[in-house]
Amino acid sequence: MVIGIIGVLAGVTGSNYLGVRNRVAFENQVNKITADLRWTMSRSLAQESDDQWGIRFSNATSGADFYEIWHGANYESAIVVDYTNLHGSVAFSDPASGATKDIIFLKSTGLPLASSTLELYSLSGNSTGTVEVNTQGRIDFTLN
Repeated sequence: MVIGIIGVLAGVTGSNYLGVRNRVAFENQVNKITADLRWTMSRSLAQESDDQWGIRFSNATSGADFYEIWHGANYESAIVVDYTNLHGSVAFSDPASGATKDIIFLKSTGLPLASSTLELYSLSGNSTGTVEVNTQGRIDFTLN
């Protein structure tokens, strides 16, 4: 009987631990994206490399979703300076599967070319998040 009770407690504790670990990984990923957006905006404002800067977010049809930080006239002719895979338990819901989304910061002002929203979710199904960038350069995130 004691062994049974210990087994039940261990099962409950283990599942709670996995849930917390997935939630922390999700929150860390959203925080990293937000920090990378702010860092990229500041590089554009400083006119680093005498270019505008941007981030391309890609929702891969297979493998991990990812994003790339770049500078140049546009993504097609850009120099990619950083490539980041999302944590294995995190994926984009916006951009949609197989799609990309660019957030571009203008060289002259450092401000985003347009407002944009990214939506992420935990593959374990217990967390969602939204990262919003507005045309005044405000970058916020919400976690659900």
